[in-house]
Amino acid sequence: MLWARFTFGFRSFHVAANPTRGALVTAGPYRYVRNPIYLGALLVISAGVAVHPSAGNLGLSAVAAIALVTRIICEERLLRLAYPEYQDYAKKTARLIPFVI
Repeated sequence: MLWARFTFGFRSFHVAANPTRGALVTAGPYRYVRNPIYLGALLVISAGVAVHPSAGNLGLSAVAAIALVTRIICEERLLRLAYPEYQDYAKKTARLIPFVI
């Protein structure tokens, strides 16, 4: 997550899924996955459930995962509109798991 955040630069985090200004970032971890910060968040959530397994934690992690996936879908729709080159980038870069999806 830190590598992705550093690569992304000083762009701010938005509560809404709208893209920030500037060029499309495809360097650093963005070479391997389109959403490395969200991947990191999902890994942290998964690790928390693995360390503290319970029905409540599993339920909360499922809600968080669904929220993150929904945000990814919304952001990617907006990125396709904002960056014509995003379509080509998306074809050759995994969404979340490097070399898989």
